Amino acid sequence: MTVNIIDIFTEPFMITGMMGGLIVASLCAYLGVFVHIKKITFISIALSQVAASGIAVGWFIGMNPTLCAFIFTMSGIVLFWLPNEKKILDKE
Repeated sequence: MTVNIIDIFTEPFMITGMMGGLIVASLCAYLGVFVHIKKITFISIALSQVAASGIAVGWFIGMNPTLCAFIFTMSGIVLFWLPNEKKILDKE
């Protein structure tokens, strides 16, 4: 019995997976261009470090680490969002 490779794409789970993959790829491409144009590529790294420090502080003071990481991350977002008046380097 020979199986055609195209036949696998007629299965419902493969159709669902391909549609999900196309949607995710389209969204990531759009967001990637937005992040690159705005020159905020390293914000995600900075926010993950802020969240990690929130977890450490939460454990240290006996608070819920997830809640403390959320508070720290939201504070970091607000601080990154505020306009910086003293810019030393040009955007380019």
